[in-house]
Amino acid sequence: MNDHGLLFMGEMVRAFLRPVDPKRQTRRLVTPRNSIIDGISASTKQGLDLWAQIDWATARTTTPPFTAPRFFVDTKGGEKVFDITPRIQAGDTWWGKETHAEVGGCDPGLIVFRADYPGCVPLGYENIPPAEEIRWTSSILMPRRVSRLKGVTRSVRAEVGPFMTEADAIAEGLSKISKDDGRTWKYGIPDRDGLPGVDDTGWPWHEWRLKASDAYVTLWNKINTKPGTQWGAPRWAYTLALNP
Repeated sequence: MNDHGLLFMGEMVRAFLRPVDPKRQTRRLVTPRNSIIDGISASTKQGLDLWAQIDWATARTTTPPFTAPRFFVDTKGGEKVFDITPRIQAGDTWWGKETHAEVGGCDPGLIVFRADYPGCVPLGYENIPPAEEIRWTSSILMPRRVSRLKGVTRSVRAEVGPFMTEADAIAEGLSKISKDDGRTWKYGIPDRDGLPGVDDTGWPWHEWRLKASDAYVTLWNKINTKPGTQWGAPRWAYTLALNP
């Protein structure tokens, strides 16, 4: 069993922490950093040399439709078949990495998190400076000891990007809101106050969708902006089911 640090944006951190419909799944593009190729770490020089030979048009899983945590690809020219598996496997532990800061004052070890700042501050620390005066530390540099998100990987799937069910989309942490007393519900990402808006990272109401899967496509495209990573591109991803 291995331990893995996973990066999360503020809106996804808040989705993990909320009591109603919390986030319990995350989907990540297949990259050398999160993959093993023929038993070799794909982020090493040897692994990257193998990675450069992949013909992604030949990618396929062992048991369609997309339920296996491994898949196979041919080399360019078809001389060899590579076996690719995710670095993180079912049963592995995980912990969330988020933007944070260690604030000074009477307790220099107090950690605050950008995702919920300026939310509730621990009793006795009302003099913590405003968010714009804090020197925030990137999520990449968060040590495990200060993480508030930890759990076990329940399952891992390898699947092609356009494949998404309603249940998958809801598990990704989308919020569900009605503005007509429950007659119509829409899915999207709210501001820190839990409502649609653009005060921080939320979506305006017109971007919210009636189907969770459509809302997830919007979320995916907001996160993955590089050419070839937008929804519908022939890119593969690992879908991780996470227990808290």
